[in-house]
Order: sequence, then structure tokens, then C-alpha cells
Amino acid sequence: MRIYIALPLALDATIELTDSQFNHIVRVMRKKEGETLTLFNGKGGEYHAKITDINKRSLLAKLIKFNEDNRTSRLNIHLIQSFAKFDKMDFVFQKATELGISKLTPFTSEHSSFKLSTGDKQDKKLSHWQGILESACEQCGLNIVPTLTDFVSLKNIQEILDDRPYLILSPIAEKSLGQWLNDQSMEQTDFGIIIGPEGGFSDTELSLFSNHPNCHPVSLGKRILRTETAALSVLSSLHSRLGDWA
Repeated sequence: MRIYIALPLALDATIELTDSQFNHIVRVMRKKEGETLTLFNGKGGEYHAKITDINKRSLLAKLIKFNEDNRTSRLNIHLIQSFAKFDKMDFVFQKATELGISKLTPFTSEHSSFKLSTGDKQDKKLSHWQGILESACEQCGLNIVPTLTDFVSLKNIQEILDDRPYLILSPIAEKSLGQWLNDQSMEQTDFGIIIGPEGGFSDTELSLFSNHPNCHPVSLGKRILRTETAALSVLSSLHSRLGDWA
């Protein structure tokens, strides 16, 4: 059982777990004193711990062994995902983490079907998504949590497009994703993906991306994928050709 905990961890230290973590470990998973857990804090590696004491609302676990394995993908992939309604973003961020994403940025596109107008609402969403990323890491074995950035808009997105090649999906692109990947060197590890909303990118957004030297339009065939499917398809293709699955 793996648990993310936002605390400093060190060998032989004793850590107190409370609240939702305590409830999950003791009341859901029925862990007992003397049983083991795996704890990680996103700084690298993980600790094997033994439960030494269980109280009514908390438990103590002693860190008894350190494992430095981080299971991080060799690819450093940045996903810029247009904001989508309901639980679609949760799904994309969870599955992208399982597929080894390094960095995630929510994008407020002109055609997003749902918008967060205030900073407070955006902060609440970011906090919620941070929990999604941490839970996904617990499940899939990652020990370093992907970086989640603030929302970006068309006004400031150009500032973050200069660090790597970014793929943008277009049904009329001259190259398919497979053709573009065939042109890439196995030494290339940094990639970006920009995914549009349910309503597609606006003409202004398409013009900006198409004219940016680091943006590369590619197609995924004749079918138009949902926004929550597109990013995961590109991620899987990157791993198949250049990453963990190559």
C-alpha cells in the first residue's frame, strides 16, 4: 500500500498519519500494528514503513528502509490541456500521470465549454487536481509527482512554448503523428502536447500555434477524437516510438 505524504522523510524517522490517510489505512484497508506501508513525498525514492501504533484518530509508522527507484519516464513531456467541463480534466490528469507525464498546464481556451472566471475557483481546481496527481502516483508506483502549473491563457501561453517542440493536433495537418515521430532522434527526450477543447481551437489560437516555430501540427487520422482521448493517444504514441515502450 503506497501513501503520498507532504512531509520531510528520513530513514528511522517516525511519521504520524492522520485524517483521510488514517481513515483509508485503518478503516478502509484494515491495516494493523506491525504491518507495512510504503511512503513517498515526491522528492524522489520511497520508504518502507512499519505501523508501530494505532490510536483512535492517528497512527505512527517508522521508516525502516529506503528505495531510491523513481520509475520516472525517460521522456520529459509537458501537456497543455484546454479546460474541459465536469470530470474530463480529472480523467486526463489521472491517466496522463499513469503514462508518465512530467508537467501539466490547464489552458483557458476561447472555445472552452466551461470557464472559471475567478482566481479563487481556479485555485480550488488546482488543489483538487493536485490531489488527483498524488493519488495517481500512489496507484502507479511513481515517486515524483508531476508538476502542475497555474492556468494559462492565449495572452501568456507564448512564454512557455520556447523550451521544446510542441505537438498540436489538426485533421488537416500535412504530417501524421507517426510520420513526425519517425523524424525524431531517440536522443530527443523533451516534448510538449497542446490539446484543444470540445469546441476546438479558435482561428486566432490556430494561427498563433501554426506560426510558432516550436509548434508542429500533426494528424491522428480522419477521425476527430474527444479532448480527453487526444492527449492520452499522443502520450501513448510517444512512449511507443521514443519512450518507455520503445
